[in-house]
Amino acid sequence: FFEATVNVLFFAWLKIGRGLAAPAISISAYVVFVAFTAKAQIFNPGWGSSHFWLGFPRVIAEFFLGIWLYQLRPQAWRTPRLLTVVGSVLFFGLMFSGHQWIEFIDSLFIAPMLIAGAAGLHLHKSLRKTAMLGGRLSYPLYLIHYPLYRILSAIPVISLVSPRVHLSIVTAIAIGLALASLPADAAIRHWLESLP
Repeated sequence: FFEATVNVLFFAWLKIGRGLAAPAISISAYVVFVAFTAKAQIFNPGWGSSHFWLGFPRVIAEFFLGIWLYQLRPQAWRTPRLLTVVGSVLFFGLMFSGHQWIEFIDSLFIAPMLIAGAAGLHLHKSLRKTAMLGGRLSYPLYLIHYPLYRILSAIPVISLVSPRVHLSIVTAIAIGLALASLPADAAIRHWLESLP
């Protein structure tokens, strides 16, 4: 729902709102989101009825931050590999810290910086193809992983296996479905790009 909503806002911004810069939108939404999240003490809001409305500043902040990063063209930067490795270790280490505030800061601030830095890495040709495939798979995986997890969890046989086996099954099927969706994704993108 929030993805659909922010894409409507993005369309409106492309057509009539470009005078308002993406950084201004993102920073404003971040301030609202962080302030109200801190007050509500709900660090992953938007999915429940009591904090549903917090999903709006959250998705607007993150989406327009993505636009801002895209406009900065981080792929033209020369990011040191060591900095990216350190950033990755920091990001994943903090993700499993068990402290809500730390994980909140990690996802909202460190993750975007890591993405921007990683975009500036200059990869060997053999790694570039793998990275490009990973990038193409990221969105379909994002869309299907949780619904797929919920559907498979409702199957008695799968719900009885160990968590690691369960995760392996979900992962394998999600990657397979994401790979199968790539031709349709490319066709839809081509059609959308051809529109006036």
